[in-house]
Amino acid sequence: MELKKISSIEQLEAYQSEWKHILEENQNTNPFVEYRWIYEWWKHLGIDQAVEIIVVLENEKVIAFCPFVFSQRGSVFFYRFIGVGQANYMDIISYDSMKESVIEFVLNEIFSQKKHVVFSLHGLLKSNFTPGILD
Repeated sequence: MELKKISSIEQLEAYQSEWKHILEENQNTNPFVEYRWIYEWWKHLGIDQAVEIIVVLENEKVIAFCPFVFSQRGSVFFYRFIGVGQANYMDIISYDSMKESVIEFVLNEIFSQKKHVVFSLHGLLKSNFTPGILD
């Protein structure tokens, strides 16, 4: 697996079709993880925030997006989902069958680059796969 980071709205536009395809394959019903919602949030409300959408590729194919905003205080990095305060529910966008390996890979990559990291995953739906994987 390979990790890339999207840090501008222009970069995000290049991944629109892959984002939509993953959600279609998963039969998504959460409007807050839809590409259009993320795009519009970033364009209007997240313009001054440190957005870092992590893209995960396997064999050069996009398999996941982790829509984060991050901040740093001293040597501690804080990651939270995009749209906290505006989105009711958020999640990691990944093919359901690959979600466990994606989460493990992303966490390992972040922890290998940054020694002190705090994740605040407010809005994570308990009815999907992600909380069980994180447990």
